[in-house]
Amino acid sequence: MLKCLSTSSNNKDPLSATQSNPHQLIGLSFLRIMATKTPFTSSLFTFEPSDVRLKVTYKGEAIIAHVSSSAMSFASPVWQKFIFPPWKPVTAQNLATDENTGSAPNAKKIGIAEASPKDNEKGALPVEEIDFADDNGEALLILLRIAHLRFQDNPATLPYQTLLQVAVLCDQYQCVNLVRPWLPQWLADEETSSLQLGNESWLFIAWVFGRENVFRDLAFKMVKGTFVNPINKSIYMTSWPFPRRYNKVEDPMPDGILGKVILGI
Repeated sequence: MLKCLSTSSNNKDPLSATQSNPHQLIGLSFLRIMATKTPFTSSLFTFEPSDVRLKVTYKGEAIIAHVSSSAMSFASPVWQKFIFPPWKPVTAQNLATDENTGSAPNAKKIGIAEASPKDNEKGALPVEEIDFADDNGEALLILLRIAHLRFQDNPATLPYQTLLQVAVLCDQYQCVNLVRPWLPQWLADEETSSLQLGNESWLFIAWVFGRENVFRDLAFKMVKGTFVNPINKSIYMTSWPFPRRYNKVEDPMPDGILGKVILGI
């Protein structure tokens, strides 16, 4: 239909030909926008059978993911608490008494009560939607694919920044064991990549995934090459000994590690 609309005997842009009719102009513009929007992105985050929705941000686009509550719960104890909260909403009546009549008002108040063990037994209903919009979408997609057994869709290797974001989510959601079978592939170049200037957050990656040798070697290098800018108090890493280049050291980092690095501990 769009192709037909964009063809005329005078080879003119249909938008210019419809400027006298604003309704037709708006309709054509809407069709053009819809024609450029494909369901591909949403399909990436669709895992069937699904019973929970996730708000996700992927490459700047807000989308809704459809996931399995069972797969999510097995993958992460934190996700399990999100999906089957250890608390439950309760409707409380008679929380206040009318001073004149001594009777409770009709209004209901919603409170939070701690769930009993029976509430988490088989048969409990999951929440309908969870907000993951603040998480890195690429890293989250990798974890969701593994959780839903879509192993073939994940890349064999990960670039540094993606690997870092995966480590952030694994630490945040306590699901390192979920990705452990993939670590030999993802960390294959750890000895060289971790020592490159600008890759100082390999210290966090090594800490999350238990790579003791990588952690030790990079920490030792940072002890020798890290300094504090006296003006803005930022921490910088310098190439050592030559050529002399600098890179600002930023989070994520293991808690308290930068102070120890600066002190040479």
